[in-house]
Amino acid sequence: MSKIKVGISACILKASRSEERIPVFNGRPLAYVEYGMPDWISRYGGIPLMLPPPLGFYDLKVGEKIGDHPEADYILQVMSDMMDSIDCLVIHGGVDMAPESYGQTPLRPEWSGDWIRDQYELTLFKLCLEKNKPVVGICRGHQVINVALGGTLYQDTCTQKPDALVHRSQEMYEKLYQNTVLVEGSSLQKLYPGITACRTNTVHHQAIDQLAPSLVMDAYCPDDNVIEAVSASPEHYPNHYIRGIQWHPEFQRPNASDEERALLSPGPILEDLLKAAADRL
Repeated sequence: MSKIKVGISACILKASRSEERIPVFNGRPLAYVEYGMPDWISRYGGIPLMLPPPLGFYDLKVGEKIGDHPEADYILQVMSDMMDSIDCLVIHGGVDMAPESYGQTPLRPEWSGDWIRDQYELTLFKLCLEKNKPVVGICRGHQVINVALGGTLYQDTCTQKPDALVHRSQEMYEKLYQNTVLVEGSSLQKLYPGITACRTNTVHHQAIDQLAPSLVMDAYCPDDNVIEAVSASPEHYPNHYIRGIQWHPEFQRPNASDEERALLSPGPILEDLLKAAADRL
């Protein structure tokens, strides 16, 4: 059997709301992936393929949707064709979502997020639903799935959830670990027989606030009850494969320290996605 083609949503490097331009390529925006993501996919037997956003997305201002773009038909056809070329999708981690994407306004300028990337990844997710392509969202991608299905986010967990742990350290980054509980009997816990309590890395300052009605919680941090993993409710999406993971399994390296190797294994999540994709071929 041929290997499963795994689409990866692209990170976008462009001028922020407060910047006039980025300092490379004469200010032109860039699409890229963090190297750990394609490596994670390759190590477990998938073929990683980045799905770059069509240029029209870069024209969007906050509040504008891609369907209103003059080239909307062309852009959406390109997106649809890209989705047809892959077997499943991983929505990449990265910058904050724009609060406007879930009906709010930024509480601080530094929490303004990335409206353009939001619209691009929300479009990818919508196409996954339409075409029944399995999808896993990692960190930001986990949040994108929740917002796409009607949920909301904490713009900053420590500000809006006073009992929250610090889930992100710029200095420690993926070396910051936390306790995580896999909900007994959940679709995620079934990938890890006999395991409910575990350790994971944590690299986020935003988190799910209101859980989308069509999602169920699969994991949480027991120290502050922040939602750490979700999946599609069988009642709402009995035939779809939708999973969100707040931590970063792709950051875990084979030559890691003993402490890192003690984290929840990164393999079962990716292997289950590949199996779900293979079952649909």
